[in-house]
Formats: sequence, structure tokens, C-alpha cells
Amino acid sequence: MDLVLKDFSKYKGRIQKSRKKMNGYIGIEGIDSMLEGITKTEQELERIEKKEISEKEKTKAAISAVKNMTKVHLSSMVRKKIAPENKNMYDSISKIGKSIAKCKSLSGKPSGAEIDMIDLGKGINKEFVNEIISKHLFVSGRFDSGEKFCEESGVELEEEFKDNFRALDLILTEINLKKLDKVFQWIKENDSKLKISESDVPFLAHKAQFCQMLKEAKDIGECEKQVEILSQIVEYSKANFYDFFPKYKVQISKLMTSVAFINELEDTKYYDLTTEIHWNHLTQNFVRDFCKLQGSGRDSGLTQQGLFMCLKVGTLGIPKFQKYFKAFKSRQHLFLNDELQIDFDLDSSHKFHSIFICPVSKEIATKENPPMLLRCGHCITKLSFENICGTGRGRARAKCPTCPAEVRRGDAKELNIF
Repeated sequence: MDLVLKDFSKYKGRIQKSRKKMNGYIGIEGIDSMLEGITKTEQELERIEKKEISEKEKTKAAISAVKNMTKVHLSSMVRKKIAPENKNMYDSISKIGKSIAKCKSLSGKPSGAEIDMIDLGKGINKEFVNEIISKHLFVSGRFDSGEKFCEESGVELEEEFKDNFRALDLILTEINLKKLDKVFQWIKENDSKLKISESDVPFLAHKAQFCQMLKEAKDIGECEKQVEILSQIVEYSKANFYDFFPKYKVQISKLMTSVAFINELEDTKYYDLTTEIHWNHLTQNFVRDFCKLQGSGRDSGLTQQGLFMCLKVGTLGIPKFQKYFKAFKSRQHLFLNDELQIDFDLDSSHKFHSIFICPVSKEIATKENPPMLLRCGHCITKLSFENICGTGRGRARAKCPTCPAEVRRGDAKELNIF
């Protein structure tokens, strides 16, 4: 697709330039003039054939017909100028067509042999696909559709999963109404997790509340009520911004300074504090952190739910699959493992979890070969640990491959990386 867009941008100017030249050589008026000349010539020739007119009139009609045909002939000479421009234009169009065909060949339907290779002899796991679709519907907020799909497909999702995203939808509705009670309740319930992840949601929630009070004071105008609201803003800031100051001191300073310009915010750099942008930031960050705590992915601004992300990443991988199939046509190269031996280099936005590489075997940990945490604090994969300890009773102890500490078979624990 990038190739098509690149070629389109390249040839678009050429096509427009050729069309402009052709329109300049002969436009609608030029065509009308040619038709008019042909019509007049035809009329003059009909007059010449009439017997009732004199020879003198016939001579005049013949001269007029010759003049009209000369004009038509000169107009038709434009064809020689149009032809090369027309050729250039259609050459450019054909090149774009070739780019589209090339892109289509990369993303087209694989051959039967390639489909067998992709399946790895296992076929499509329909239950897993149905589960992905049902989760996508709930994460997207389409709860009725999700329930109906689960009912018809036989998918059973955990009630906790459904309730969590129903709660998310309810909280987002409250945020749209400028109500933050449920947001603060959620922050309180997940305080420790949010601190570990260094979430911005707690500060953004208090900032949104501050900005809402500031807008209310600005809209009410100069009066005793405004003074009362400003006093409430100051007290609110003292009570809630103290813990955030080390990390957000620049933003907090801007918030507090804006109070001094309450009646002339439009002419200052603080005017954006009364706009909806802060509520949008809160919504985006809240959705991201909420889903992060649930172990799901959802970006409300880009609508990149799990299913959409799978399709996007799969589409990006099609060209590499095609190259892989051309390079390895032998089936034995594909069935050595449960995974295809090919790397997909995706940008950071498509990477969602950490990986562990064993310092001994240099292999990436898998479910079958998970990382093991040793007593000394170092980690190696399970197979490497078993090889070090051996299978005999006399080899129940071994030395850590990273440090001289002695480790026992029973001391190692499986390490889960999120």
C-alpha cells in the first residue's frame, strides 16, 4: 500500500499537467468550432447541388466551403499535439495500475500449498477465534451484541470480564457528564496499582475538576459568588495537589496562576484550561490504564481494539509470509516447531509484553520453557536449569551460571513476566 501511495503521489502531477495541456490545445469551444465548420461546409455543398442558383452563387458557395474545411483541417491538426500528452497521461495511469497489481499480488489469497503451510497441520481454532470476537465486542462497549454472539457461538466469558467493561462504559458516561465521583472511587480502589504503573489518571482527574470549577467561576462573572468559588478552588488545590507537586509542578503552577486572571482568561495563555481538551486527556488515559489493569488493549482515540489490532498486524505480515513461502518451499522447514522461523519487526506501538532470553541457551522463553527465578536472584529457562542440575540424585545441586552461588532444584520458582 505504501508503494501505491508513493507512485500515486509521483504520477498525480504528471497526469494533471497532461490534462491541463490537452484542455488548452482544444477545449469544448474548439470542438464546437470544428462541428460548426463541418455543418456550414455541408450546407454550402448542398447549395452547390441545387440547379436553381446561378453559377456565380455556386462559385461563392464553393469558396466558402473550402474556407470552412480549411479551418476544420487546421483544428484537427491539434491531434498531433494531443496524442503525445494523452500517451504520457495513460502511461502514468498504467504505472499506478501496475503498482496496485503488485500490491494485490502481495496481499492476495495464498495458494493451496501455502494455506497448508500456514495451518501447520492444525487447522483454524474456531473456539479461539470466537473468543477473540466476543471479547472485542465487550471491549468496544457493544454489550448486547457481545451477549448474543456468546449465546450463539457457545463462548463462555468470565462474568468478571464482562462486569469490568460494563463498569468502564458507565464511568465514561459519567466523565462525559463532567461527573468524577466514580472516577475517584476507581482511583481509590486501584491506588497501589496506579502508583506502581506511574499512572497520570489521578492527577488528570483532579486537574479536570479544577478546570471545571475555574470555568464555572469565569462564566459567572465578577460577583460574590465568583469569590466564593475561587476560595473553593484554592482549598481544593491545597487538599489534592500536594502529593502531585514533585512530578507535576509546572502544570500545577500554571493552574494556580490562572486564578489571578480569572476575568481575562481569553487574552492569556491560560484560556485552554476552560476548554474540553483536559476532559479528553482524562478519558484517553483512563481507558488506557483501566484496560492495562485488566490485561486488555483498547485505545479509544484510534479504536484499536484487540481484533482490529490482530487484523492490522496480520496484514503487515503478509508480504513477509509471501517471501518466506518462496524461500522455503520444502514442508520440512516449516514443521520443525510450532512456530514459523521468521521475525516480524513491528514498531513499539505493536509490542505489548516483555520477553526473556536465557543467558545460557540464548533462547526466548516460552510457555513450555518458562523462565525460572533462582535463589540468588538470577534467571534462566527451565530446560537450562534442568540441564545444569541433571537428572540423577547426586546432581540435585548446581552452581548458578551467572554467579558462584549454589542453587538447589527445589529452590527455583517459575517467573511470570507481564
